[in-house]
Amino acid sequence: MPSSFALPALHGLRKHRAVRLALGAVLALLLVWLLSWLLVAVLAKGPLERKASALLGRPVTIGAIEFKPWTLEITVRQLVVGGLAGAPPQLEIARVYADGELQSLLRLGPVVDALTIDAPHLRVALLADGHYDVDDILARFAKPDNAKRSDPARMALYNLTLNGGQVDVEDRRLGTTHALRDVTLAVPFISTLPSQRTITVTPRLSFDLEGSQFSSSAAATPFTEAGTGEALIEWKGLNLAPYLPYLPANLPVKVQGGVLDLNLTLAFEQRPEVALNISGTAQASQVQIADRQGQPLASWDTLRVELANARPLAQVVHLGRVALDGPVLHAARSADGTLNFAQRIAAAPGVAEPAAAGAAPEPAPAKPAGTRAPWAVSIDEIVLRKGRVLWADASTQPAAALEARDLEVRGRDLVLPFAATGSAPAKAFSFDGSAGLQDGSVAFKGQATGQNADVSVSLKALSLGMAQPYLSAFLEPVLSGTLAGEFGLTWDGKAATRKPGATGLQLTAAPLTVSGLALTQNKTPLARLESVTLAGAKVDLDARSVDIDRLALAKPQTTVERAANGHWSFERWTKKAEAASSAASASATA
Repeated sequence: MPSSFALPALHGLRKHRAVRLALGAVLALLLVWLLSWLLVAVLAKGPLERKASALLGRPVTIGAIEFKPWTLEITVRQLVVGGLAGAPPQLEIARVYADGELQSLLRLGPVVDALTIDAPHLRVALLADGHYDVDDILARFAKPDNAKRSDPARMALYNLTLNGGQVDVEDRRLGTTHALRDVTLAVPFISTLPSQRTITVTPRLSFDLEGSQFSSSAAATPFTEAGTGEALIEWKGLNLAPYLPYLPANLPVKVQGGVLDLNLTLAFEQRPEVALNISGTAQASQVQIADRQGQPLASWDTLRVELANARPLAQVVHLGRVALDGPVLHAARSADGTLNFAQRIAAAPGVAEPAAAGAAPEPAPAKPAGTRAPWAVSIDEIVLRKGRVLWADASTQPAAALEARDLEVRGRDLVLPFAATGSAPAKAFSFDGSAGLQDGSVAFKGQATGQNADVSVSLKALSLGMAQPYLSAFLEPVLSGTLAGEFGLTWDGKAATRKPGATGLQLTAAPLTVSGLALTQNKTPLARLESVTLAGAKVDLDARSVDIDRLALAKPQTTVERAANGHWSFERWTKKAEAASSAASASATA
């Protein structure tokens, strides 16, 4: 009997001991957690501040550290990196949060399920000597490491986010500060640990840069066999003016302003070669371009480019529509005969200066072996609306000033290089347009390929007085009248290659009429024609021939006088003859 009662008692005693051991283990674990919770944050704060300060060469302070050992969560609050020589803090971070995983012990490297950085504020200054105030920190990290190179550290960081970031870049040379606000960054993972999973990543970046909004997102499967992905980039209202002073000083022109808008999709794949496709829209508005002296060259209201499919790696660009609204072109010639755009081209970096007179031309460089094919560019539609061209010529007396207004141009199916490919003929590029000139107008239409071109031009009430500044160099009377009619221009590319110097150009007129043609001097009429009509005219530049079906003069009138010295009055109409007559009179008087 005693033995029968002893077995249950012994079993109960063992059971109570196991319970006590389990309770002891739990209490010990709780005690370790409690001590870790109470002591780790306190004991780690000082060493961490000293280690970071020694590493960066700047004072580093931490407001508080919070650690939850039961979930391996750690939070660092009010992390501050001091500035250089008493300057404002270089970096301030409101909170850094990391959620660790127990599998870090099994994978022999830190595995963090979430890493969040809240409200970081970075300040960087560009000093007057061209150096940055963070150069000393960068130099510390740039020092060569004498330690033996090893494999990258084992780690896996998931769900990395940055919220409410700010960046201030102070340029002390220009006395301005560039501000980046509301920076948001999301990176799904950064890992050096092997992974056999197919992962879809969705990184994001957005910020506000001095009033412009940038946002981007992406989706990719980089670890699959195809390796496909797509990125969306949108940038609204980027004002270029604050950043134009950073352009190279040796540019031939000055961009004085502009606003940029982008909405692009970048798609890539690897099969097995990398392919990149870009589509979307790019727009530049309120652009102003001047020469180095600040004189205007060109401007426009809006330039919008629609990318149907651009493949830069394959050197293929397909544009759907290119629309230019409100362009203004300022073309000018100085008193010495130099064109303003010719000066800009000659001043461009990489453009060779013209060879001296009599110098032998340098031989063209040999084409390197394996040169890639030229870029292939195609544009479905080109539209230019409400354009103006201003022409000022100071080389004439008086100076010439002309304006083409309401310029409209439309083009379709432009393919570059502008030539046939293989045995198939190139697709014709068709175009048309119109413009106003003083009280008259010009309209044109045509089509062209790499082998031929055909253009027809229609003129309405064009004043011949526009040419007076150029006629006054050799014509004494003032020419007046209006030009109307049509003429055509034909170019035959094959004919141009048959013999050296050939152009393949032919002009036709059907018909052209000048109405009210008159020569006057000091308001005195010298000659007048009610109209001059030219019909069925054909000019072959290569054959140097002119064929005219009909030339009609209506009501010609003129006054002819002969002076006592035997010279006719019309001989004084040309300035060279007038100068010769004056010289002869002076010689006779002497």
